[in-house]
Amino acid sequence: MYTYAVAQNFRGSSRRRRRYWLCVQGGSDKNTKMLESQLAELNAKLEQAQRDIQELTSAKSKAQAEATDLGRKLEEAESQLNQLNKAKQTLSKQLEEAKAGVEEESRLKTKLQGENRNLQVRDQRPDLLNILN
Repeated sequence: MYTYAVAQNFRGSSRRRRRYWLCVQGGSDKNTKMLESQLAELNAKLEQAQRDIQELTSAKSKAQAEATDLGRKLEEAESQLNQLNKAKQTLSKQLEEAKAGVEEESRLKTKLQGENRNLQVRDQRPDLLNILN
């Protein structure tokens, strides 16, 4: 609309109109080239952004797969740890039972050794039996 109004001011001279249109056209060509250059820049940036997005998406997928794998390995390790703890408890209980059995056997052995000595002494010295009785 502005260009039309300016063109109306140049009614009198065809040379003036022609110069004006050449200026407008030259400016238009410059603007077109500038806009095409900007468009090419923006397209290049868009393509780079799309490549970056694709790389990030790939990295994200790999990280998620790795996280899933590590989660599974953690669960397996926890399960093995639970099994080992149960086995440890079982073995500790068996050890305590074995210790108690050894202590009982030791008391019985000491008692039997004492009784055996008494019997040996009695067999060796029957005269003491008369005194003790």
